[in-house]
Amino acid sequence: MNNDMSFQLIAEFQRFVDRSRGDANIRFMASQWIIDRVLQMFPGPGLSIRLWNPKWEIWERVAVGGLDLSRDEDIAENPQFLTYVHLIRQDKEPVYVDLTKTDVPSCCHGVISHGVESLWTFPLSNGHDEVTGLFTLYWTHEPKASQEIKMRWSNISHTVGMMIHWVVMLQTQQNEQTMMQTLLDLTGMAAVYSQGNEVGYANDRFLQLWGLARSDLRLDRDQILKKMSVRLTDPAAWCEVVSSNPAEDVDHIVEMKGMPARYIRCRIHGLRSPSGQLIGRLAVYTEITEQMAIKKERDAFLSLVAHEFRTPITVIEGLADWMTRPESAVSSEVGENLRAIWRESSRLARLIREIWTASQVQDPSWAPNCDKVDLASLVRDEVEMRGRIWPGRPWRYDGPGTMPVVGNAELLTMVVQVLLSNANRFSDSEKPVDIRLGADGLTARLEVMDRGFGISSLMAKELFEHMPDPTKRPATGGIGIGLYLSRKVLEKMQASIAYQPRPYGGSIFTVRIPRALRGAKRFPPSSTIEPT
Repeated sequence: MNNDMSFQLIAEFQRFVDRSRGDANIRFMASQWIIDRVLQMFPGPGLSIRLWNPKWEIWERVAVGGLDLSRDEDIAENPQFLTYVHLIRQDKEPVYVDLTKTDVPSCCHGVISHGVESLWTFPLSNGHDEVTGLFTLYWTHEPKASQEIKMRWSNISHTVGMMIHWVVMLQTQQNEQTMMQTLLDLTGMAAVYSQGNEVGYANDRFLQLWGLARSDLRLDRDQILKKMSVRLTDPAAWCEVVSSNPAEDVDHIVEMKGMPARYIRCRIHGLRSPSGQLIGRLAVYTEITEQMAIKKERDAFLSLVAHEFRTPITVIEGLADWMTRPESAVSSEVGENLRAIWRESSRLARLIREIWTASQVQDPSWAPNCDKVDLASLVRDEVEMRGRIWPGRPWRYDGPGTMPVVGNAELLTMVVQVLLSNANRFSDSEKPVDIRLGADGLTARLEVMDRGFGISSLMAKELFEHMPDPTKRPATGGIGIGLYLSRKVLEKMQASIAYQPRPYGGSIFTVRIPRALRGAKRFPPSSTIEPT
C-alpha cells in the first residue's frame, strides 16, 4: 500500500468515524468497515481482527471478512492459540503458519475445514508499542512472490493498527466522558476543568450556578474567576484560595449572596500525568446549604446540651473532690465510693466536651481561641487529680516548674486527660505511668508513657482516625474518638501528636506544642525516670 492509498483510506475512515461518533458499538463497526474496505482494495485472502478486551481478558474477534467463521468455535481461550499470541506479542513481528504440514495446532482445525492453507498474523500496536490487536489473513492458496506480498500486507497492518488505535482511544474517551457526565448528573455537582489559564471543559450546572454564559468560557481563568466572585459574600478570600499554589488541593466552603444564604463547597484537585507532571485542575462545586443548616442546628443543640450538663457535673466533681481530700473524715468504704463518683463524673464531663469538640472540628473554618497557657501547671494538676482518683497506681511527673505554650487551655486539658485515661485503662494498675515534659527549641514536648501491652501494627495505622476498625480493637474497649479529637485540635493549634512503642513494652504518646516564650532557655529535667 503506497502513501496515496494509505491517505485515501485514512480520510475515508475519518469520515466514517465522524458519522458513527457516539455509537456504543463503534469499535466493532469501525473494525468491520476496515475489513470490508481492505478486501475491496486487495481481494484474495480472508481477513479478521482480534482486539484485547481488558475487562474479560480475552482476544475478542471483532470483525471477519471473506470467510464465514460464524459457525466455528471461538478459539480465544485455547491454550495453543494463547501461546501463538504470546509469541507475536513478545517479538512484535508477524507469524506465518503453513497449515499443510502435519503438526498443525488443534486450534487451527476449524479454519482448515474452510480450505485455508496458510495463516499470516500481524501485530496491531497502540501508541506505546504494545500489541493490543491481531490482523490475520487466511489464504486458501498462498500467493507466489510471497515475500513482496508479505511486505505489502505488513504496511497495510501498520495502517490498520493506527486506525484501530484511534477508534479505541476515541471510544475510551467517549466512555469516560459519558461516565463523568452521568456521575455529575446523578450527584448534581457543577464541574470545570482548566489547563493553565484556560478553561477546557465546564458542564451546564457550573454555568447555571455562577451565572455564566457558554461564551464566557473563552475568557482566561482570571477573568472567569472575577465574574464568579461577584456572587460571593467574601470574594477576596475565595480568590486567594483558588489562586493558591496549583499543585495543592483545595477544599473550601463559600457563602453566596442572597436571602436566604446559599453555601457552596468547592473542591479543586490537580490532575497529573503518569510521570507526575501537573496537566490541569478539576474543580467540583456542590451546594451544601441544607447540610449547613442542619449542622448549625446540631451545633446549637450540642452547645446547649454541653452547657446545661456542665454545671451540675462540675458541682458533682467538685463535691466529690472536696469530700475525698485527706482532711475529710470519711471511712475508707465511703471514700472509695466517692472516688467512683468522682471518676465517673469526670469521665462524663470529658465525654460531653469531646462530643461538642467533635462537632466543631468538622468545620474547616473553625479555629480555637489560643492564648498563653502554662502547660507544666496544667499537666501537674491533671496528674495530681489522677493520683487521687486512682491512688493505687504510681503517677510520676518529670518536668519544669513552668512551661508557657500557645494554645487553648480547655482543649489542652482534654488532650492530657485523654492520654492519661488511656494509659490508665491499658496497663496494669500497679504499673507506673510516666509523664515527662521538656522542650526542643521553640517547641514544648509532652510524653505520656505506660507499661501496658502496647498497640498492634494494624491498629497503630489508624490510631488517630475517627472510627477505628472494631475488629482490630482490644477486648478492653479500644481507643476511640479521644485520640482522633486530640490530633484534630492540636493541628488547629499548630501542634502535633504521635505514637511510638516503648522499649521493654508499653506505649509512648508525644505531643509537641509551640512555646509562648521565644528564645527561652531549655528547662533541664528535674529528675530521671528509669525504665521499670
